[in-house]
Amino acid sequence: MEAEDYQKCGRFIRDVLCQKCSPYAAHAFEAEEDGRPSTFPVFCSNYYHEMMETCHMLNETLLRHANGSSQSVYCFPHILDHSNLLGQLNSDPDGCIQLCVREVINNIYTPTSAKHAGDGSNRFFVAEQRGIIWAFTPQFSRIRGKFLDLRNRIFASGRIGDERGLLDFAFHPNFGGNGKVYVYYTSAAAGSKDGFVIRISEFQVNSNKPNRAVKSSERVVMEIDQPAANHNGGTLLFHEGYLFIFTGDGGGAGDPFNNSQNLGSLLGKALRIDVDSPHSGELPYSIPHDNPFIETAGARGEVYAYGLRNPWRCSVDRGDRLTGEGGGRMFCGDVGQDELEEISLIVKGGNYGWNGYEGSECFNKKKCNRIRNHIPPISEYNHTVGLSVTGGLVYRGCGSPNLQGHYIYGDWFTGKLYSLRNDTGRWVHKNICMGDEDICKPSINGDNLSHIRTRFLPSIAEDEKGELYLIQTMGPSMNLKMGIIYQLVEPTKRGNPQQECSTTTPPSPTQQPTTESRVATIRGTTATTPTTTPSDQYSTTTAEETTITTTTNPLLVGTEYEFRLANDFHANVKFVGRVEMRAKSSSSSSSPNAKWRFLCAFGGGWNMATADVICRHLGYRRAQAIYIYVLFGSTKLKAELPAPLCSSNTSRFSECKKVPVTRVLEMNCRSRNGYASVFCKNGD
Repeated sequence: MEAEDYQKCGRFIRDVLCQKCSPYAAHAFEAEEDGRPSTFPVFCSNYYHEMMETCHMLNETLLRHANGSSQSVYCFPHILDHSNLLGQLNSDPDGCIQLCVREVINNIYTPTSAKHAGDGSNRFFVAEQRGIIWAFTPQFSRIRGKFLDLRNRIFASGRIGDERGLLDFAFHPNFGGNGKVYVYYTSAAAGSKDGFVIRISEFQVNSNKPNRAVKSSERVVMEIDQPAANHNGGTLLFHEGYLFIFTGDGGGAGDPFNNSQNLGSLLGKALRIDVDSPHSGELPYSIPHDNPFIETAGARGEVYAYGLRNPWRCSVDRGDRLTGEGGGRMFCGDVGQDELEEISLIVKGGNYGWNGYEGSECFNKKKCNRIRNHIPPISEYNHTVGLSVTGGLVYRGCGSPNLQGHYIYGDWFTGKLYSLRNDTGRWVHKNICMGDEDICKPSINGDNLSHIRTRFLPSIAEDEKGELYLIQTMGPSMNLKMGIIYQLVEPTKRGNPQQECSTTTPPSPTQQPTTESRVATIRGTTATTPTTTPSDQYSTTTAEETTITTTTNPLLVGTEYEFRLANDFHANVKFVGRVEMRAKSSSSSSSPNAKWRFLCAFGGGWNMATADVICRHLGYRRAQAIYIYVLFGSTKLKAELPAPLCSSNTSRFSECKKVPVTRVLEMNCRSRNGYASVFCKNGD
């Protein structure tokens, strides 16, 4: 750059370079979510045009990699006027952390739990207390048909406050390979009119319909007689390959059956079993050899920890993404009796004191005096604050970096939320409240944030990215269709734009998908079989693909592309398929074909005529829909394609008219500026 040019452009260059070190960088470079940051910050329109007019020598670079926005709160330099929205966690004058919510799911019956499958599909599964598990797309559209329906096997009632029903479920760590899911529910005891049992069962997913579990595949893993209607516990989770089962004390005030301190009972415990190595005897599972009481006379070998009253929602910290710090800690909310609700760290062989202790306080003097190995909770609150704890999770996502390492939990009855964080060995407790309208602005960053949510809090969940969700309902009865799920958002998001945040935890070799997409021949052109991707694996029909060579479009001259239709599991609009594409390597190239990517193109030229041409070329009758906001896009899975100009009578994509080219666009499927995705269908 010449000295004269630098005199003109120097301040702009300094601005750009300095923004990568700015505390607002994650916003300016659009890196709050899980994709790579943009090359340049998003510039405010006036600033962008001034820079273009002043720095002519940079125009080509700016046109390729930069853009201006008149809408974003976070465009530079306007973002500097919003420092109150960024930085450290916002707290009100009383020290209450101010967060926001984004409603993602509604119109469901009382939910009890939600999980991701850990298989790379980013699907979200929700259990209703009445006995149904639903599957949702990563964009929270309900997939048509029930994942699992156990309503005729559930023992529960519709009365307010009934604790029975479908209480939890957990996917096998190798779910992507073996399709096994485990369910915790209450069922009628055989030969009894009023008695019931806790049942933990294994189900197998339909190999041809990955959004369906086969009800007839049920294999009962464990049944425990339940002496009373309450204190059913109800958490399942896998850790280090073993299935953990958290059970309540069997019900009744004060543990009248003396189950929790009795190592010979499976109630009031954290149990650990091996479901992959069935025992040669009567048990349909084996007991890990290092379980703490396996050699103790009179004790059940399944017991991992004891002295629990009614554990409700336990979880394992996945650890810091970079350092692994905190990984493996097992948190558990244990519902109290008369005074205290507690959060404990579960350790092998641990005694959590019930029914001698309630939290850190002596509950029964005779019994607490005999308990020498009581492990007190890391946090507790009394019944002037809340009435029934709901355990939570440690936040390890990317969308709200300021929440990193915070254990978020709440109260089932009041819906209140709390935060715990370990600060140099000391657990710091803080209240969480919803920010006001100035903090939870509905239009902030396109997030549709709100400060309003409903009351009861049956559970807290996380998705595959580590983002947290509040599982709530307006009424505590399984027959009420009042369930709502919110994503929890910290609105002052700040992060390092150079740090790419992986969408999922990389699966182990045993977790890799094993199915392959079958390939159809379209119009006499046979395409190769691609490597399976999550979108392929969870399609509900065969992926179809064809190859076309675009020789008339100036932006695609000499480039050979393969298109295919990968059926989507978006249920609300009955899509037949989503178009995907990849650039095909030349026969002389030693590199393999590129990955299949979601079709993502500049929205200006995408209309139904263009979409129809794409679909006709793939052998489909017409387009079902196009979406300017790409529902299934990702910056990691984008395909750059210019806007073609196609007429309604064009039959081949390569016959579309040339596009006037003034600049080459770098596409970003997550951008709010408008990009298109095409969906095809047969029939009317």
